[in-house]
Amino acid sequence: MPRLWLSALVCLLASPVAHAEGGWPDLSQPTTAAIPRPNDVAVVIGIEDYDHLVDVPGATDSAIAWHRWLEQGLGMPALNLHLLVGSEATAQAMAAAVTEAALDAGPEAAFWFVFVGQASPSCDGSDVLFFQPDAGPEAPGYIQGAFTWRSLEGLLEIGSQQRNIVLIDASINQRDRSLDKLGCEMLPVMPPIDLAPSEHTVLITAAQDDELAGSLLGTELPAFSTLMLGALRGWADGSGDGQVTANEAVEWILGVLQATERLVPQSPQVHGAGGSTPLVTAALPSPDLDNTLYDVARYQAQVRAESLAWSPPPPPPAPEQPPVEPDAAARASHDQLTSEMRHLGSRNAWKGVEQAFLDLEGLAPSGIVPSIEDLGLGAQAARALGKVDAVYSRLERLEALQPSLETRQWLDELVRSYGRVKLHDRPGGASLTAARMPMAPDQRTAIEAAISQVADSGRFTGRLPWGVYALGDRRFVVLPGERELEVVIRRR
Repeated sequence: MPRLWLSALVCLLASPVAHAEGGWPDLSQPTTAAIPRPNDVAVVIGIEDYDHLVDVPGATDSAIAWHRWLEQGLGMPALNLHLLVGSEATAQAMAAAVTEAALDAGPEAAFWFVFVGQASPSCDGSDVLFFQPDAGPEAPGYIQGAFTWRSLEGLLEIGSQQRNIVLIDASINQRDRSLDKLGCEMLPVMPPIDLAPSEHTVLITAAQDDELAGSLLGTELPAFSTLMLGALRGWADGSGDGQVTANEAVEWILGVLQATERLVPQSPQVHGAGGSTPLVTAALPSPDLDNTLYDVARYQAQVRAESLAWSPPPPPPAPEQPPVEPDAAARASHDQLTSEMRHLGSRNAWKGVEQAFLDLEGLAPSGIVPSIEDLGLGAQAARALGKVDAVYSRLERLEALQPSLETRQWLDELVRSYGRVKLHDRPGGASLTAARMPMAPDQRTAIEAAISQVADSGRFTGRLPWGVYALGDRRFVVLPGERELEVVIRRR
């Protein structure tokens, strides 16, 4: 009964899981599987605390992790590495570090530039500004003093390196050009920012121009720069050729971001023609992404389970008209259906119980209201058939009529174990699959019912147990909570 499933949930969520922050793999420790590149040079910048702009949580840790990976993972000498974090990262220091690194770069080298912080297009849309920690409208001349994309491009030309790899983990979008952030005069139509790198430069930004760069689910780690470290371990090597190209890295990161909850979309983007350029070679084989996401889902479900609990809904408004008094025929129908439900329930014939309960609900215009026993049998039938929303609503009605610890525990289990989803595709389109089927029979049945409904209609709206799913090729993570996750397969 309900207590058994609640116990199973607690045991599963309490099982130990090896994880870093938020249940994600620990990417702060580098691997040494990539072919060493001792001639490469790098400038890594991480600015977390801003005096006048929104802070960027985790930027410092991300920059340090990148510095560690470049040194230990790619075998880059310490003399070739420049790390600027926090107050060190002034516009002048950024320009000096890029200049020094470019002068040290040889013809076989790659120049890595990684920026994690706040950035924005300039007021006229002709440049990108990389803000130093004290940037803001209250800091006179801060726009003129910012380190810019055009400055970076010019300084990169000083070196004789073979290629440049520029990774910008910041929101560079047109909405940022406002009185609040830049002090610009608002224009009726903002000109689009044009990031067109040279043929020797691979430029990847964390988000498109109408999106925001954010954090990984359940963490304060910058999503793009953190996941890029995973991609460059070889996790994004979709072709299996031992190389990770810019396009492969972006596609892998986008898949992870799309799978996890995001209030604001984030789509990393390769600018220019450098998408096919290999970023690393001889990297580690990719782990199963479903397993990685499942570990995250399990960790996040545990965190949420500790804070979620069922709460009674507000009382319904008083009816405008007095309730209808059932007549003798309606009462007789009710008695017959209740007797049928008892009989079928004793034989575990839950389809028949469900149909009888629905017939009973159809007597509402005659003034028939399901009894406590009716609602209990109806909830059990709905659970056996995977109709989780129906279980939830019938239990709430049961609790309103006869409060009990058992009913509240059952409702708590649903709140802590399931998340709401809305899936859209055409009939006969993508199939719904679960990365792992849960052990609890009612949860398995709920998933199977959703799979069947998607197969029939291409749509499903309701509750699914927490976990990792896919609608066709589109992965998504379901977590307990009030927010409904919508997954839409768009077809041309």
